[in-house]
Amino acid sequence: LTQKAGKVLNDADNVSAYCDQENNAHFCVVNDPTALYAQLTHESKEERLDAIESLQSLAEAQQADLEQVARALSSCLEDELADVRQAAVEALGDAMGKDDEVAVAEVIKRLEFPRPKVRQAAVQALRLIAGPGNDDAIKALLAKLNDPVPAVQEVATSALADVCEKGDNRVRQALLERLDHREIMPCIWAAKALGRVACQGDAQVMSELTRRALLEGQCRYPTIHWPYAPFMNSLCLLAESGDEYSVECLLRCYSPHTREANNIMRTLARVADPDDGRVFKLLRAECFFETGDDVTIYQRTVQEAFAVFCNR
Repeated sequence: LTQKAGKVLNDADNVSAYCDQENNAHFCVVNDPTALYAQLTHESKEERLDAIESLQSLAEAQQADLEQVARALSSCLEDELADVRQAAVEALGDAMGKDDEVAVAEVIKRLEFPRPKVRQAAVQALRLIAGPGNDDAIKALLAKLNDPVPAVQEVATSALADVCEKGDNRVRQALLERLDHREIMPCIWAAKALGRVACQGDAQVMSELTRRALLEGQCRYPTIHWPYAPFMNSLCLLAESGDEYSVECLLRCYSPHTREANNIMRTLARVADPDDGRVFKLLRAECFFETGDDVTIYQRTVQEAFAVFCNR
């Protein structure tokens, strides 16, 4: 038996315990899940959601053929309703083990579905079921970087950082190429992903992020501040303690009294050599020692960063 919420009951469970007035549950016999597979195409959204939950529970309890469940749940990624697609994504992530071959193959098929929302759901499912370094998943997601719909490009770029192993050179190179995309948004998505994919101290990646941060801050978008942030945030993530080049990149990109300056100050205090005179002078020059309510967030950040740097 399964509850409406999808929980599989044991033979010894007292069904009456679930049937009080406050728990308006209904039950169905699922010794043979064939009825649940048919229910996935029911005209009622609630019926389809119930079937997804029940199949998930059966799979987790090893009471159904996992290959059939994988195919059935993957087919729900094609549903017209977002709620059902999302339920299928979550059920695949919870019920299927990492790198389940059938599940991965079935989800990858949906990456070529005509409707963009289905392709987005497939990407979200793939990031949950593909283990680190899954070659088929990585190849499929790399192809989606050039999807005609930007929303699919965005989720695929982010998913690559979840699916690949740290420092994966194929993904790293593909993202570096995206930093020079003719549109700004693919550049930003790639910059965010590089902060998770590249290894700390990766000189090439840091150099490219620095170049793009300066380009966005000074040339292409002089009146727009926000494009600068993703490049700087990833640069700070990749800065390596004691690495001279990391410090140089941060100093080149530093611009006082900006939101990103707070992050740069904290990062410099963490990674710079305690004897680095340039960092000491910068922190001291920006460290206004006012107290009270008039101290800005920037000033307080600089003070805290200066204290951390001096105490290292």
